[in-house]
Amino acid sequence: GGHLVLLRSKVAGAGTVVFLQQGDLEATGSRLEGVPGTGKPPQWAVRELGRCRLFLRSSYLDAGSIYLSDESENFMDRCVLEAGPRTLIQAPRSGHLAARECLLRGSNLGLYHVDRGVLAGVVIDVPRDPLGRQPSGLRIGPRYFHLVGEGQVVPPSMRLETDPLQPR
Repeated sequence: GGHLVLLRSKVAGAGTVVFLQQGDLEATGSRLEGVPGTGKPPQWAVRELGRCRLFLRSSYLDAGSIYLSDESENFMDRCVLEAGPRTLIQAPRSGHLAARECLLRGSNLGLYHVDRGVLAGVVIDVPRDPLGRQPSGLRIGPRYFHLVGEGQVVPPSMRLETDPLQPR
């Protein structure tokens, strides 16, 4: 494991753009994308293994899905994820995600086994299952949350009255 910091950087890859194994990635104003001319889009913008920390700020990910390790901590702030035909964000059993003011868009499923965390000011634009199958510990902030596609309703038990991710 190690700690990688990207500041206004562009990283391109085929298959997996960034692979974290017991490591940290902090990206601000950066872009993760597939390699042009390879004929097929990458599978993973970020793939985690083990205890990882992912901090994305004002970044654009046009390189497939994000795969969260169950032991990781993951934060997205004002980011765009273009997953293409891949599931947006997935974990093996119980991933954690805190996202604020993000656009998550793809042509497949939304969140898969992302069962813990907070989404505030997030737009999820996928054709079906934007929140996955009733995640037990995922909470939705009160403002500007929108599900595009099948229009899955956010259960009242998932809604928060105040926004814990709102800057003070």
